[in-house]
This record gives sequence, C-alpha cells and structure tokens, in this order.
Amino acid sequence: MIPKGFKLIDHLTAEQKEQYLAEKEAKKIEQANGQKVLRRFNKLVREHDFTRRSNWFSKEAGHVAHVIHFHKYTFGPTFRMHVLIRALNDSREHVALNGMPDIDLHPYESSFKYENTEESIQLCADAMFQAFQEVAIPWFKSNTLKILISEKSPLIESGREGLIEALNGKGNPEYVEISRKLLGLKV
Repeated sequence: MIPKGFKLIDHLTAEQKEQYLAEKEAKKIEQANGQKVLRRFNKLVREHDFTRRSNWFSKEAGHVAHVIHFHKYTFGPTFRMHVLIRALNDSREHVALNGMPDIDLHPYESSFKYENTEESIQLCADAMFQAFQEVAIPWFKSNTLKILISEKSPLIESGREGLIEALNGKGNPEYVEISRKLLGLKV
C-alpha cells in the first residue's frame, strides 16, 4: 500500500521529473486548444440554432433533439464526431451514442486534428463544420418521424417507444426535462 502523502513525482530523477512536467504542460496546452476548436465550431453551428454543453451540440426539433457529440481522444490532438437523434421523451437518464453509422464520417475524421497553431485550430473547426453541413444536416433531415418510429429507426427501443408515446399525447414531462438538461437545451 502506498503511504498517505506519498508522491511518485518526488521519487523521480531530475531528468524524469523535467520530462514528466514538460509532458504534463504539453497535455494542458493540447486540451486548451481542443476547447478552442469546440468554441469555434460552436460559433459556426449557432446559425443552425445548435447550443453547446461541453462537447455536446444540440437542437430541439419537435419531439426529438438533433445532437452532435465530439470525443477528444486521449492519445493526441484529434476528435471523433458522433451524430445522433434523441427522442425527448426517452426514459434513459444518459445520452446513448446511437445514431448515424460512423462510416459516413470516416472520410472527414482525418481532418479533425489540430496542432498548436491558430491556423490549425481553425482548420479543424472548419472541417468539423463541413462534416456537419455535408453529412449531419442531411442525415437529420432524412430521419423523418415516420422513419424514427419504424423498425429502421436509428433510435434504440426506449427512444422509439418514448417518441411513439409523445406522438400519441402520452409523453412524460419528466423524461423531456431530463433530455433537455442532459443536452443543455432550454428547460
């Protein structure tokens, strides 16, 4: 058992400590630049009425929410984009990453990388926005209510059932409130 107050860094050589602290500082810069990318993407998607909550970008569209989620990889300065629809009347208390097949975004993902330059950060945000416009928006539009309640729906069962209940006037206001809070939508 490691004794209380024991710090591993105190047991490194001077060279190891210097390397550790340099890597830690580089990771902080990488994370800060990742947030810059997301802020710039946020400015671009505002024109489409999407709002940001951390790395989630959402828009309420009737009984559903259109959602973009970015996963920042830990291994480097790169993102993965998820595009999904959530029924507001879904009973789940978390957002599942079900939605559009990743293969549709594969051609774009190599551009979701950034370096420690303003130009690179902007290029990454622009590439994300391009994927949003060319792939996500058409996918959202193609998923009509008729499709969302069908067997071909990208919604998992709890979402599909919740949507059907909402369309039949039997929605649960608590579920809708939970969905809005999870996604940072107006409650």
